[in-house]
Amino acid sequence: MHVVVAEDDRIQRERVTRLIARLRPEWTQVAQVATTAGVFRAVAELQPDILVLDIHMDERDPRWIRQLPSGLAVVFTTVDASLAAEAFDLCAADYVMKPLRPIRMEQAFDRVEARLRALGHVPRSERGPPLAAVVAARGNDLLVIQTDDICYLQSDHKYTRVVSAMQEGLVRTSIAEFERRLDPRYFRRIHRGTLLNLRMTQRIWRDEAGKLRVRMRCPGSDLQVSKPYESVFKVL
Repeated sequence: MHVVVAEDDRIQRERVTRLIARLRPEWTQVAQVATTAGVFRAVAELQPDILVLDIHMDERDPRWIRQLPSGLAVVFTTVDASLAAEAFDLCAADYVMKPLRPIRMEQAFDRVEARLRALGHVPRSERGPPLAAVVAARGNDLLVIQTDDICYLQSDHKYTRVVSAMQEGLVRTSIAEFERRLDPRYFRRIHRGTLLNLRMTQRIWRDEAGKLRVRMRCPGSDLQVSKPYESVFKVL
C-alpha cells in the first residue's frame, strides 16, 4: 500500500510515520505533507492508496475535506469529535481521536485495509504494467485504440465510451477498472465518471459560473471538472 501522511504539527507527523513503520512495515510512505495544498498535490500526483490526515490543517475550516476526491481511503486523526459524522459521510475509513494510541491505530489500519479489499482495490505496488491499447466496439466493428491516442473515457450506462481524436467506441470495462489499468501519470479522473489523458489536454479555463473546464484535442470535447478533482490541475 502507498500511503501519504498529512499533519501540520511536526511532532505529531513524526509519531504517525513511526506508528505506520511499526504497525504496517509493508506499507510504503510516499509523502509526508504539512499543508492542505500539499495534500491536494500529493493526492493528485502520487495517487496513494491511503491518506492518514489531520482534519485541522493550516487552521482552516475543516470543511475543506469536502474537496477530497470521492472514494479516497482516509484515516482521519483529530482532537475534534464534532466532525466525525461528516467525515464518514464523505470518505473516512476511520476517525481516530488524539492522542494516538498504537492499539487504536492498529484498528484503523485494519479497517482501511478491509474497506479497500471490499472495493476490490488493487494496491499500486501490485498492479501490472499499464494498458497499451483498448479494443472497443462501434456497431459491428472492433476498434483498436492506442492508449496514447485516447482523449478521455466516460461512463455511459453499463458501458464506457473511449474517445480519441479520430474515433470512439464502447467497452464494458468500468471507469474504476480503467483507472487501475491505465498509466496513472497521465490518466486522471476529473469527475466520478470521466477519466482523461493529460497529454491530450489543449486548454483549461473557468467559465462564467466559475466552473473549471477542460478542452481536449478531439472534436466536441469540452469537459467540466468536478470540484473534488480540481487539484489534478494544481488549481489553488
